[in-house]
Amino acid sequence: MVLLHGEAVKINGLTVCVGYAEYLAIGIERWMAGLDSLTIVTTPDDQATLDLAEKFQARVLQTDLFYQDGASFNKGRALEFARRTAVPWRDWILIFDSDIVPEPNWLDRVQAARTLEGYLHGAWRFDAGQIRDLHEIDTGHFPYFSGDAIGVGYFQLFHSGDRRANEPLPVIDTFWIHGGNYDNRFMDRWRRQGLPIQKIDVRLVHVGERDNWFGKGCQEEFLAMQKERQRRRGRWDHERLDFTPDDVRAVQSRSKRLKEPKVPGV
Repeated sequence: MVLLHGEAVKINGLTVCVGYAEYLAIGIERWMAGLDSLTIVTTPDDQATLDLAEKFQARVLQTDLFYQDGASFNKGRALEFARRTAVPWRDWILIFDSDIVPEPNWLDRVQAARTLEGYLHGAWRFDAGQIRDLHEIDTGHFPYFSGDAIGVGYFQLFHSGDRRANEPLPVIDTFWIHGGNYDNRFMDRWRRQGLPIQKIDVRLVHVGERDNWFGKGCQEEFLAMQKERQRRRGRWDHERLDFTPDDVRAVQSRSKRLKEPKVPGV
């Protein structure tokens, strides 16, 4: 529980941890100290994560939805399932990555930010690589995580009563082949309405792998995805599970129409 604007407010946490127990173990005690509840989403065969959740008395949701319909790692579908079935969707909600370690006084930072209902809140993160020691994490000088944007999925804080966090459904995208994209589109629920992402001055340190959208140890798949995006001139709608050849033709048709000169009077 944390005080926001002088009042006690509950924060319910949600994170995905599949094969990442070694990273979550570094910061979980700090997260738990400030959360009213923590729901960890994992797979039935991830015993290390199940043991960690039991040790810290966190809620745990076991599911194989990550791989449904041939997906490599559909993180959004698992998060949406947790939102509907396991997370106490009330008060404040914090979705964070399991390989993020917060500073010891992260609660004080949240309060100092004067968190506002109706906005999505984010923070910058630093990249510590594979450092595991908490003292080094707390005292080290690390670069910002390159390519980041405040408000993406490693730290998203919002109020459960915000209509943007409840409709339209699904609240979190369920149709991506990998663990990316869903968080940007979730963030767009606020940005499309001209609501800037509110920055919280809290130190977050990334301690896991990079480019892990396809799961742990799958960096080659991520690089292949990046090359395909370049080939498609930055488009990424083909990464949807429901993307079909008809969609391809529709995209090509729209692009052609945009390039064609307009005829006066038509």
